[in-house]
Amino acid sequence: VQDALKALRTIPGCERAKLRTFSNNLGVRDSRKCLGHYQLTGEDVLAGARFNDTVCVLPQIVDGYGVLVLGSEGGEVEVPLRAFQCDVDNLMVAGR
Repeated sequence: VQDALKALRTIPGCERAKLRTFSNNLGVRDSRKCLGHYQLTGEDVLAGARFNDTVCVLPQIVDGYGVLVLGSEGGEVEVPLRAFQCDVDNLMVAGR
């Protein structure tokens, strides 16, 4: 938790971020997965990837399964539509 807070403080505007509280209960972070036609990589994040089918833009931070990837300060990474499309007809997926 402290490492995540330290990483958050490197983002402009979040230098004085504080942790107010956190749950004392252990929970499941995610469960089912649907692999899209494209999976965003750590390299995409670090390079500030751009796509011609972009549907959203995120800060250059990826945190997953104990791996934290921080890109350039104030950088962005685009997420392509095909990351939400899978091999099931008429289905698109998104997380919470």
